[in-house]
Amino acid sequence: MVPLFHLQLAGIVIGSIGLLIGLVQLIVHRWIANGGRFKLTFKSVLVGLFSVIALIVFGAGMVMTMIWGTFLLGVGVGILGMVMLLSLIPMFKNSNRSKA
Repeated sequence: MVPLFHLQLAGIVIGSIGLLIGLVQLIVHRWIANGGRFKLTFKSVLVGLFSVIALIVFGAGMVMTMIWGTFLLGVGVGILGMVMLLSLIPMFKNSNRSKA
C-alpha cells in the first residue's frame, strides 16, 4: 500500500527521525535523573529481542487480518502476539527486583 502512494521514502525518513528523537530523549532523561550508563546484560538483550519479536508477530497478525484478508489466521497470530507482549510484564518486573 505504501508504494501505491509513493510514500516509502517519506516513511523511512520520518521513522528514522522518530528513532533518533527517542534515543536523544532516553539519553537526556538518563542524564537528568543521574542514572549513569546502561548496564547491558545478557538478560536485558534477550528481553529486548523477545519484545521486538512479539511486536513483529502482533503486527503480522494485524496485516494478515486487514491487508491479506486471512481473517481467522490473522486473529490467531494477533492473539499470539498479544500473549507474547503480555508475557513481557513479568519479565520486566523480575528484572527490576533483581536490581534492588
